[in-house]
Amino acid sequence: MTNTSYRTLDNKSERIVSSFLANHYYSVLKANGSIAGFETITDPALQRRGVDFIVTNTDGTKTNVDLKAAVAYINESLPTQAFELSSLFGGKVVQGWLFNNRLETDRYLIATNITGRPIGDKVKYDYVDAMQYSDLRSIDVFEVPRQRLICYLDSLGLTRDVLEGYSRTMREHNILDKDLTDGIKIKFSPHLAERPVNLVIRKSILLKLADSAYTVTRTSMRPLANKNGKEQINGHQNS
Repeated sequence: MTNTSYRTLDNKSERIVSSFLANHYYSVLKANGSIAGFETITDPALQRRGVDFIVTNTDGTKTNVDLKAAVAYINESLPTQAFELSSLFGGKVVQGWLFNNRLETDRYLIATNITGRPIGDKVKYDYVDAMQYSDLRSIDVFEVPRQRLICYLDSLGLTRDVLEGYSRTMREHNILDKDLTDGIKIKFSPHLAERPVNLVIRKSILLKLADSAYTVTRTSMRPLANKNGKEQINGHQNS
């Protein structure tokens, strides 16, 4: 399977995850009164600007949400989340989405620990190729405000200039990974078509930065451990 087809399957599986979260996450938050409404974005131009959902808050303000789904790791438990610093596009190195000020993202909806029913012995992209909406079982979601994350990194001395400097150095010298501080490292993946350099952050850190964090299933939402949040929501009711 080529890297191009990987991206096609990523897009397919991300649409499935997006539908699952619209139906079992945002719809529940709306019915529960936590948000006033939401819109699932299907316009490719707006999606390229970092907007997959637009949430209407209870005070009438709107929040642009960028879905980041770990679709390549379905049925695997990941301890970290990657944030793109740079990648290759059209043979040129371009700025990644984390520090791209042209994007309109207000917060990241991180979808991880995605589980689905077994499909024979299929794994990774072969699984994604066969997966249907009905196969999804549960997803962990973290809502992390983009600016809060950037300010946290700044407080550690990991400013945009510092991190983009590391990104250039790693490309120039083919350095694959470098630990920056406890729970945060930078990783270069030259084996992938886009040759991304990512900032890799442990989820325990993201959990502290998140406004909310839930395990979402078809019948319930329960707060993730170590995150003060609302009581479990079953269907459309607080339990």
